[in-house]
Amino acid sequence: MLPEPLVVTENSVANNLRRISFGNQSGSFATNDGKFRIDISHQSRKDGSVSSMIKLTRIVQSTNPITGLPVFTKVPVHLVFIQPSANTGIVDDTIKSVIKAFLDAVDNDATLSALLGLES
Repeated sequence: MLPEPLVVTENSVANNLRRISFGNQSGSFATNDGKFRIDISHQSRKDGSVSSMIKLTRIVQSTNPITGLPVFTKVPVHLVFIQPSANTGIVDDTIKSVIKAFLDAVDNDATLSALLGLES
C-alpha cells in the first residue's frame, strides 16, 4: 500500500490526500475539500505484462460569464505505463528511469504550452 498522505503541490502549496478507497489492485486518495483526487489502478494483461494507471484530477472553480454563477470543472491528467512481463529481464529501475525521463521531457512551460496549443 502507498503511504498516506500523498502530497500534491500546486503553486508551492502542499495538499494532503488521504486514502478514500482501496481494492485488490486499485486505490483512491482525495483532499478533504475534494479539490484534488488521485486514482490508481493496475491491470494484468494477456501477455503477462501489467498496465498501471495513475490519474490526478483537479476540480477548478470558475465563473460562467453569462450567468455569473460558479462552474466546477474537472481537469484530469493521466499517466499510464506498461510493466513488461517478468520473463523479459527488464528490472524496475529501468521502468523508473523511463517514467522519470518522460516526466522530465514535459516538465517545462514551453512544452506544456505547446501541448495545450494542440501541437504534436
